[in-house]
Amino acid sequence: MMQYLSVHDLVWINSSVLGKSVDFDYETLEAAMASQYSYGNSTNVEVQAAGLLASFLKKPPFEIGNRRTAFIAVGTFLTANGYRLKVNDDDSADIVQRTASREITPADAVEMLAEKDETSAHTSIPLRTLVGHVMNGHTTAIQNLTRGDE
Repeated sequence: MMQYLSVHDLVWINSSVLGKSVDFDYETLEAAMASQYSYGNSTNVEVQAAGLLASFLKKPPFEIGNRRTAFIAVGTFLTANGYRLKVNDDDSADIVQRTASREITPADAVEMLAEKDETSAHTSIPLRTLVGHVMNGHTTAIQNLTRGDE
């Protein structure tokens, strides 16, 4: 069964990444959240993760912190659905930055960032716990994504 982040989860991720709450456009944020879903058989994790990344980077919902929030949200979505991030933090941040500047597509970014993890036990972990795990495991990527994200 697929796991999805709610609007509330995305707001919580943004405030956790920034250490404070910031203004956001609710409709844009709701559209970003909805981009995790696909029409019909909604089980293509990579396509859905790319949709989430694209939505955050093309029309940022938050006043600041959209790249960092997108990275943590996409990493959490992928991990919750049986994938693992396969590149180091410097490369992860570079991939997100290059996606934001449209040098690479969101689909290519997801392919570069993650791979299926057949041994993943993360699919049964509550999403909030998983968000913390992804954030704590990628502090350098979060720090590197600060540039251009304020």
